[in-house]
Amino acid sequence: MAVPLELPQPSKRLLTELHALPGNPRVAIGRDLSVFAASGLAIEALLHELGRLRELCNRVDGSGTGRSRDLDVHDVRATHLVLWDHTRERIAGAIRVLPLRTGIRPHLETRFHLDECLTDAIGPAVELGRRFVVPEYRGEFAAERLVWQGIGTWLGRHPWYRRMLASVRVADTYHPASRRLVAQWVLAPGRRSGFSALARPRQPFLPADERQELRTRQVADLRTLAETVTRLEREQRGLPVLLQHYARLGGRAMAVGADPAGGLEVLCVLDLLEAERDTLYRFLGPGAQSLLAHHGFGDDELAWGAA
Repeated sequence: MAVPLELPQPSKRLLTELHALPGNPRVAIGRDLSVFAASGLAIEALLHELGRLRELCNRVDGSGTGRSRDLDVHDVRATHLVLWDHTRERIAGAIRVLPLRTGIRPHLETRFHLDECLTDAIGPAVELGRRFVVPEYRGEFAAERLVWQGIGTWLGRHPWYRRMLASVRVADTYHPASRRLVAQWVLAPGRRSGFSALARPRQPFLPADERQELRTRQVADLRTLAETVTRLEREQRGLPVLLQHYARLGGRAMAVGADPAGGLEVLCVLDLLEAERDTLYRFLGPGAQSLLAHHGFGDDELAWGAA
């Protein structure tokens, strides 16, 4: 049985910690919202509030730990990109950036068996995850855009990270046909990651007798997939936006599994250098230029973003 959430942290205390962050922590600025990069080592009240809101959002989505807040051992050493509402003086969402290091197992290990050589195989990479958006801000394009700009600014300051390990969930409230269709699409030949042999789900998503059916079905592209899912969901919702974003940014599936609530979870690797250049600049902003320059791309590719 879930225990009640802990009480919210006072706004003044959260603001005090934001203003005390070292360096230049504001990585994206909007009209009412901004994104701050905060090391878990530099925050206390903010970290508690992130854990409380993470648990709240997970419960809204049908999961959650059942604890008063959802924090893990990685939160202290990670960087948290915090979406802050200046008008209401509150956290609107967040995503966690965690550099992968040999000998330290990523959070995604709780859902997938990951080979010990994965970190070395994919090179300098980060785990992007524990994302949440407070319900009142869901569906706001400005919020999604700012978070990606914040990720881009962070990557521009750490351009050696060309790959991101991430997962996206298709909730159990989606029609079973929608979930099966997504699983088939992401695991189709040509879309599966070359690193897929290094991961397998702890809980398989598909019963054995359905696998052959999915292998034989064809969905042409991301747009067709999104349109089909929308029809299956009777126009009430579409393909998860995060899945669409990852696919456009060079994301390829390593494995699919069932999450604890019965939905589908897709583990993927995003190789940002494989994304189309206009897409990369649209999502990451000026940070894309630093990323490309670090990896030796020429002036013609760098000029793309300046046009």
